[in-house]
Amino acid sequence: MNTKKTLLTAMLLALLAAPVATAAESENSPEIMSAVKTALNEENVNSFSKLEVEANTKGVVWLKGTVESNAEADRAVAIAKAVPNLTSVNILLEVVPQVSENKSERSAN
Repeated sequence: MNTKKTLLTAMLLALLAAPVATAAESENSPEIMSAVKTALNEENVNSFSKLEVEANTKGVVWLKGTVESNAEADRAVAIAKAVPNLTSVNILLEVVPQVSENKSERSAN
């Protein structure tokens, strides 16, 4: 009976500890987020300033938002990957081409 009680206690403690480990893995890393955001802003690409950057303490980065072309998306990913201490970059970018005012005025006429 004592062995069963010890085993149940150990299993309960393991279950209680598991969410703590998961939460620690998903803590935000302001340092990594700032480094990626700074690198993106140095490119002077208008859509990069609007991107949301998230990063956890394990070096995983998420790029979220819209860019104007596939080339911009590729460039944003390359810039993020060049930041030290990253383990991976998750891409959640949507390409939304910018319509110039001249084109929209011509099509209205």
